[in-house]
Formats: sequence, structure tokens, C-alpha cells
Amino acid sequence: MDERVLRVKFGVKQSGAFTTPIDCIPGVDTVELDNAIYKGERHWIEFITISGGAGESIHDELDEVGHIDVIELWKLSPASETHHLVGFVEEEDPFILTALAENDAIPYRLVAENGRLTIVAVVRDWNHLKDLATSIEDGFEAFELLETSPTESAGYPLGLDSMKRVYRGKLTESQLELLETAYRMGYFEVPQRATSEDVAAELGISQPSFSEQLRRTESSMFGLLFGESIDQ
Repeated sequence: MDERVLRVKFGVKQSGAFTTPIDCIPGVDTVELDNAIYKGERHWIEFITISGGAGESIHDELDEVGHIDVIELWKLSPASETHHLVGFVEEEDPFILTALAENDAIPYRLVAENGRLTIVAVVRDWNHLKDLATSIEDGFEAFELLETSPTESAGYPLGLDSMKRVYRGKLTESQLELLETAYRMGYFEVPQRATSEDVAAELGISQPSFSEQLRRTESSMFGLLFGESIDQ
């Protein structure tokens, strides 16, 4: 972005299809819309991340949802509690993504949790935000402004951050399991909640083996980001 704009975070209540996976699948914590392509007449191709304790029955339960036609559903690793979904979805009116587009706001993140959508978007200025809020209040049950901040860069708009899909097929299942276990145990936090010995014990391997596998996995990840190393 060449000039400063306003990054806003707000919440709305919505009963549309995007919130349905939370309502119909026990144990699901959040549903995040990663990307959406409009097909016409309220139909969308959606890329969705479902996080939480959804079990193997998630496949059958999603098949019973009339307005979601699952194309593909997968986990990054066998131990993961996160599912990634690609599907055809019929959204009810009003749909928040349509409302943002009609008001010239750029969506950056859409997360559904407990029947509420939390949206991060970019608007031009305070007057633009006021117009957006008025429009959304007319079509939805509520508009709650959570956070605002002037910015020159708000990160990747919705649909451009494809790292979740890039890693699928590029890293092995064992590499993904190692990373997710270490992440969920707090190995990468500052300060650490888990040591390399803790993670190795959870994975059932030795600490030297964990350290070596982690370096190899990190090398593969950095190769995806930066290309081959100087030695290669």
C-alpha cells in the first residue's frame, strides 16, 4: 500500500452457511474462511479451515449439511485437530463478504466462533468506516467495533495467504506431525512451555533425533519460502 489506511477489526452476528460447521459439528472451536470465489446466485467456492476437536465423523456430518457440497477435506497431519475444506457453499443473504465488497472494504480475515463472525478489513479512513458500519448494521443483527489502527501494510488480503495449502504435499506427514506437536506443546513460544526433550518424549523419539528432524523440516520450509540455499 502506498498510503496509510485504516485497519479495522469488528464482529457481527450471522446465521448464514459460513457459521454452520460450528453449529453442526461437536467440538469445533473456530471456522476460518481462507478464500472464496463467487460463482453466482449466492453460490461460492470456499476454502475453509476448521479448528478444534472435530473427530473422524466430520466427513459424514458435513455431508448432511445441505448447503455445503464438500469437494475435498483433509488434515495436515494424522495428529492434527485442524481440517481444511474446499467446497461449494450456498450462502444466505446477507453474506458478510458481499457486504464488504459492496462497500469497497478489503477483507483480510474472517473467523466464525460461537455464532459470531470476527472480521479484519481495511478501509480508507474514518468516514469510510462509518459508512461500512451503517451498511452492515442494516443487514446484520449487530456490529461491534473491536479494534482500529492506521497502517501502511495490513498483511495479505483474504485469498492471498496460501501457505497452508503450499505446505500440504511439500512436507511429509511425519514432518508436519513433528511441527504441530512442537507448536501445540509450546516449544516455539518465548519463554518455552516445552523443551526439546519434552517434545521428543511426546513423539516417542530421542532428543537428538528430534533436533535433527526439526532442522531438516525447517530447511524444507525455508526452501519453499526462499528457494535453494547457497550450498545447494
